[in-house]
Amino acid sequence: MDAVPPAEVVVVAVLRAALPGLSVVTLIPAPSARRMPLVWVQRTGGAAVHPLWLDRATLAAECWAATRPAAAELAGKVRAALFGAYRRQAVTTVGSLASFRELSGPAEIRTAAQPENLTRIRASYELGIRPPPAP
Repeated sequence: MDAVPPAEVVVVAVLRAALPGLSVVTLIPAPSARRMPLVWVQRTGGAAVHPLWLDRATLAAECWAATRPAAAELAGKVRAALFGAYRRQAVTTVGSLASFRELSGPAEIRTAAQPENLTRIRASYELGIRPPPAP
């Protein structure tokens, strides 16, 4: 049996399945390569409960869009997609969500260098990550 898959890989798969056509990334693309709106998924902490069966990962999902309403709507869709995948126990080819807990609800982040036509809204979650079922 393989180890639990990387949490970011599972979350990206869940979000791409729930929100087709959306740019979901684990590394922020160069400005010339960005396709907006986008969701940046980043593991920020957590630890495996058991390295083969369950990882309890803390992740941030940062939603980027041209306007605040668009970024807020996207953050709501991301939240709903993650919770929905957990609630339905949806299984992707790379794994599934065994648990869902919101640690910090969607909140706007703004920096001095941020362009006016970019709004970033970030939320954090603690997610239980399981490997896919054995074939």
